[in-house]
Amino acid sequence: MRGASALVALIIAGCGAKTGLLIPEPELDGGVDAPIDAPLDVPTDTPLDVPEDAPICVPRTFELMTRGSQVVIAVDRSSSMRYDLVGNDPPRGPDRWTLLRDALRGALTADIDRRVEVGAKFFPRPLRPDEPATIDLVCSSAPGLDLRPATRNVSRLLDIFATTEPGGGTPTATALWDVRDFYRTDPGDLPRFVLLATDGGPNCNGAPSPPPPTCLCTGPDPSFCDPRTSPIAGYNCIDQRRTLDVISELYDDLGVPVFVVGIDDPNRPDLSAVLDRMAVAGGRPLPPGAPHRYYSVRRVDDLRDALGEITDAIARCVYTIRPAPTADAEVEIRVGGVPVPRDPSQTDGWDFLVPNRTQIGLFGSACEATAGGGLVDGIIDCPDV
Repeated sequence: MRGASALVALIIAGCGAKTGLLIPEPELDGGVDAPIDAPLDVPTDTPLDVPEDAPICVPRTFELMTRGSQVVIAVDRSSSMRYDLVGNDPPRGPDRWTLLRDALRGALTADIDRRVEVGAKFFPRPLRPDEPATIDLVCSSAPGLDLRPATRNVSRLLDIFATTEPGGGTPTATALWDVRDFYRTDPGDLPRFVLLATDGGPNCNGAPSPPPPTCLCTGPDPSFCDPRTSPIAGYNCIDQRRTLDVISELYDDLGVPVFVVGIDDPNRPDLSAVLDRMAVAGGRPLPPGAPHRYYSVRRVDDLRDALGEITDAIARCVYTIRPAPTADAEVEIRVGGVPVPRDPSQTDGWDFLVPNRTQIGLFGSACEATAGGGLVDGIIDCPDV
């Protein structure tokens, strides 16, 4: 029994680091259809009847209408979410779990609650009081979503913060597999997004590549990833490949962008580099000149600003355009009468969000320019017309 107790203690101690990557328990030591104006060469009071799937280019002006969208918020519930922003445990102020809840409450406004279908996936799943803290359990993720996307869902999301608490590892890839599977089987017709909020790099893969002890270790020292000193060394290695693969599947295969918000540790830039790669794979990174490609959080204001910017992009700056312009059409988008450049990188300008060209998004300063309520409209011009 003594040996079994020691093994459980070692398992728990291996589940964490100051960055939220398998953090040891603190008590242990060790480790709509838009109105259509007439064609440009027809008097404006002449009606224009164009079927929604018109196969030819029709020159016209149009007003863009905002529409709802769908987002699954993937929330890291690992042990280190009990720490404060600089890694103190016990925290010397609000812990990360509380700060994230409060920032989401502020960002997910009543207007967003009415128009955006919000869902949630928390990871890992919480342990029941009668469950042993085995590595399989502290790294497990409950099947499916904790909250299926729906409008008027924000209060239910916040209730999960109130009724569960942080504990365990960071099985990010496993959790995102469930999000991917949901979007595969329930695609819907709304613009779809994922918002990943984590306080460290992913782990919880018993067979990582590269393997221990050559892997990037998420523990506080290399011994956490040394098979000679830890029977769960692989679980403490960074789970980069699986996580990047599932994020790429969401974005490249399903067209679901993934925003990455990370509470990072300035002392572990190697882990920050993994979050940068995750943000790039998700298709919504910050510009190349930024200190990080993900939304890096080191202060409370960083978290509020990041969530505010992301929810704006998801809710306020997504529009429908119907009939959709044909592939040969030249499209100009304007905000308050000022043309906005198209930006296929979706960083600062406008771009189509889906292949059928029925959805347009504004990014960066173009999205910010809509805050004053200026008209968002456009012109379709056609070759040889």
